[in-house]
Amino acid sequence: MRVLNEYGDAVQKLPIPVFLPTPDLDGFDGIRFWHRPVSLWPSDMEAGIDYECVMHTQIQLAYYMGFTTMLMIGVDHTLSSKSHFWGVDEGMTGSPDATKMAEGYRELREGMGVEMLNLSPYTELDEQYVPRDDWKNW
Repeated sequence: MRVLNEYGDAVQKLPIPVFLPTPDLDGFDGIRFWHRPVSLWPSDMEAGIDYECVMHTQIQLAYYMGFTTMLMIGVDHTLSSKSHFWGVDEGMTGSPDATKMAEGYRELREGMGVEMLNLSPYTELDEQYVPRDDWKNW
């Protein structure tokens, strides 16, 4: 939500579909999904989805769209600093719970039965949560 609050105007101008949680971001135009702040893994889309991070949301949306293999790029999982593969996040406050985020990846991967591979060249996400591979193999 912070991204849209800070960069909402730029996001709204993107020439691609934007998926947004309702009721959290009802002030923006986009394709809606119900945000359910309970457990991470829902039994169906009507129950809504929950997320600890942006990737959790993307994984669940891709699953509901029919993806059976998810090749993840940019999952650096660098939570010890404000640095990311795309630059420095000056607006980041505090540190997310790294274990909760990582366990969320595993819960989604195992709960959906979908193959997930982290193709990020640099990552701090342990392979026990999402197996690694090289993007050149794909």
